[in-house]
Amino acid sequence: LLKQVMEAANIDEKRWPPRALHAMIDRWKNRGLTPTDVPAQEDAQFANGQAVALYTAYQARLKQLNAADFGDLLVDCISLFRQQTDVLAEYQRRFAYL
Repeated sequence: LLKQVMEAANIDEKRWPPRALHAMIDRWKNRGLTPTDVPAQEDAQFANGQAVALYTAYQARLKQLNAADFGDLLVDCISLFRQQTDVLAEYQRRFAYL
């Protein structure tokens, strides 16, 4: 899927391997960062500053396919807890370390 996104953006796979982009997106998701939350200096590290645009396109493609990757499970839970404090409170009541 990332290869398709990169091809659509005319990114050279040999210079910027999809595996490297996947690792970068995975790190961002593990930190709970959506494309709008990624610091500018980290965006500049891949494909001449196109990493966030590729991350955004990747997320749009996942949504279009009604799919998610493992990182989305983390980001979506964090988002849910931030937006719905009553849900967070219920899970904090059930689990001591949440």
